[in-house]
Amino acid sequence: MALEFYNEVTTLPNYSLEVHVYRALCLYKTGAGDEARKELSQAPNSTLNSRLKFHMSQTSGDDDNMVSYNLLNDTSENLLCMASVHFERKN
Repeated sequence: MALEFYNEVTTLPNYSLEVHVYRALCLYKTGAGDEARKELSQAPNSTLNSRLKFHMSQTSGDDDNMVSYNLLNDTSENLLCMASVHFERKN
């Protein structure tokens, strides 16, 4: 399982802190939102980190917090993230 792999990576010396974002993604997709939030607090700020926080806020119904994640730059990834949230809300 991917989460087990990322857990092993965190035991290596000088591992990339970006691994915490990937661990958070795994935790979020398995329904462990609180653990995912804790994991993200150890990760560096990145666009992937922001998109995950955005999705987590949408899932929990925290609209006020959703606005704080700046996804306004027009990258394909951010546009797809916004589109998926709009789709989820309409269906």
